[in-house]
Amino acid sequence: MTTEAPTTPLLDDQLCADLVAASRAIVTAYDATLGRLGVDYPQYLALLVLWEAGGPVGISDLADRLRLPVEQVQPTVRSMVVARTATRVADAADPAGWVVAPGPRAEDLRAAVTEVHCDIKARLGMGALEFRELQQTLRAITRAMS
Repeated sequence: MTTEAPTTPLLDDQLCADLVAASRAIVTAYDATLGRLGVDYPQYLALLVLWEAGGPVGISDLADRLRLPVEQVQPTVRSMVVARTATRVADAADPAGWVVAPGPRAEDLRAAVTEVHCDIKARLGMGALEFRELQQTLRAITRAMS
């Protein structure tokens, strides 16, 4: 039996530190460009979901798609309604509920937002295959830790 004390882990050996730093760098890069369009990063992600859906999306469905709690998505939606990038309408299926749809400014932003995405991909300096592999790895980490 050994009595040696375990070695204290080093910060540079922690995957979590690398993931936090990478996430912060990506969000900062997006925010710098999106800010010029009057959109922040959470609003950008919500717009992507709304465009993909092609119609109104329930707030809980939006939260699920963004992998966030509803309470965290609601302030984003409120700010989008004020900015006219989203509209909030009564849910036909649930009179007590509401759904979110792209607002009057959303379509005007679509082309510019596409350019932002392309710019970020270019800044990463990865080919299409490397980019897809990185996404697959990150999604595998998310699944394993959820």
